[in-house]
Amino acid sequence: MTNTEYESEAKLFLGGKRTTGFAAIAAVLLILLCLVFLVFRSNNDDQSRASAVPSAPSTPQINTAPAPAVAPPADEETANQPLTQAPETTWALVGKVALPTVPGVGPATVDGLIATGYQHSSTGALLAAANAFYRFVYAGDEIWEQMTDAMMAPGPGQDAWRKLRGGVKTGDTDLTAEYTQITGFQFLSYTPTESVIQLVTVDNNGSLQVTAVRMDWADSDWKLAVTRAGKLTENVQTIRTLKGFIAWNGVG
Repeated sequence: MTNTEYESEAKLFLGGKRTTGFAAIAAVLLILLCLVFLVFRSNNDDQSRASAVPSAPSTPQINTAPAPAVAPPADEETANQPLTQAPETTWALVGKVALPTVPGVGPATVDGLIATGYQHSSTGALLAAANAFYRFVYAGDEIWEQMTDAMMAPGPGQDAWRKLRGGVKTGDTDLTAEYTQITGFQFLSYTPTESVIQLVTVDNNGSLQVTAVRMDWADSDWKLAVTRAGKLTENVQTIRTLKGFIAWNGVG
């Protein structure tokens, strides 16, 4: 385009006069302002529509830190005293025997007849005693060694138990067998490393028996401490009433 042509085009755009040119510029500016306004309004409308549409729920934050299966005792001094009343207990049948669980106290892990993970407290010792004694009674030839590794305190008693139990073949575990039910307990002694608890049981005829069960704190858990002869308990005695014992039962 030549200068003359350019000037002609400019004159057409500006109108050949200053005022006409200003009017043309004003008109162009007005058009530009309108365009800006329309774009701005369009953006605002888009944002309004976007805000009106419910946003997709954000992915919930999952706490990947594992919660402790066994809670620490709330009061160390109380936890290290023999129980004077029964804990609030959940009971579940193992075979035909109701065995106890207290959430946060134990057992934390149950795999068939193997139950481990108890709070380091007198309540934990009681739960471990009740579970261990009955579960070993149910232990058949196929599981007793695994149970011994997981639930029995090491020492001469365990060695004797392995020899004694290894020489007996009982066949498969009979979980339908009738056994006495737990009905009470009493602490004979308690320290953070050793506990002796009397468990009271009742049979179908209403007869009461008491058995002393010793538990040792070993490998960060309560474990059954059998006698030096390898027996689960020294003896079982018959009693007339629950007098002097704390009632605690899941059946009857």
